[in-house]
Amino acid sequence: MKKTLPFLLVILMVGLIISCHKEPQPNNEPTFDSITFGDYEGMDVFTFDSIEWEYIDNEDMAFILYEGGFDVNGKSVGLRTLLSHSPGFCMPGDPLNYYTIGIYSDDLAFHFQTVSNDVFYHADSTAIQTDSVTLVYIDGISSCTQISESDQFERSYQINVLVQHNKNETLDKNDSYKNSLSWGSFYIPLFNSNEEYPYVTVLDTTDIIVYQSYIYAAEECLCFPLDEPFFLGFKSSDENGERLGWLKLIIEPNVNGHYIPKPLEAAIQKEQNLNQ
Repeated sequence: MKKTLPFLLVILMVGLIISCHKEPQPNNEPTFDSITFGDYEGMDVFTFDSIEWEYIDNEDMAFILYEGGFDVNGKSVGLRTLLSHSPGFCMPGDPLNYYTIGIYSDDLAFHFQTVSNDVFYHADSTAIQTDSVTLVYIDGISSCTQISESDQFERSYQINVLVQHNKNETLDKNDSYKNSLSWGSFYIPLFNSNEEYPYVTVLDTTDIIVYQSYIYAAEECLCFPLDEPFFLGFKSSDENGERLGWLKLIIEPNVNGHYIPKPLEAAIQKEQNLNQ
């Protein structure tokens, strides 16, 4: 028995030393530095059946304007559609078919990223031989995609764009955010139509006449989709701290057949969860 007691003390001491050097247990507490799009847990949720729209139809200036807005937990968000002639070239009586659609908020900062946009020039030509002269039609387009391998690279530039999100993607507080005032434009673009220039004569001789049309579609790839719901992320900052949230919107025709952006749902982190 006298030999057993020291042996037991040694075992107890070794056990204490090992327990003191154990790795800390992982913290399984939930984090509130990120959210998931379309997830309602821990969020205040808002739905919108319809919103009030101001409608202006200005025949003298040849444009149609829709402006509306809604609140997310007391934070204001504005939406806008401007329908006009193509800015490239227009004649009296031309249809109003050029859309400029945007979103606005001073209270919320939207998730954005800076992307590099490459522009390529593509041209198709058609020749028609008449009895007296050859008619050549050239259709040119500056696009953000290569339509064919022979397209000529025009330029590349950096541009800030809102990030389009899908359901179940995540948003983090460390992502980049801007409100409308810091964006540099009143309404942040969601959709802009392509600029269309009709045929003009670029060469006229006794043997050949060349006509050329042009479409500027350099930012077509940056537009949000039509007739499909999409998500935007935002951060709200005030005296109560920072909260993340998401908007679910769709750009679709109204009863007049004009495309306008409509809010479907919005969600923002519950205030009581921020300090957990």
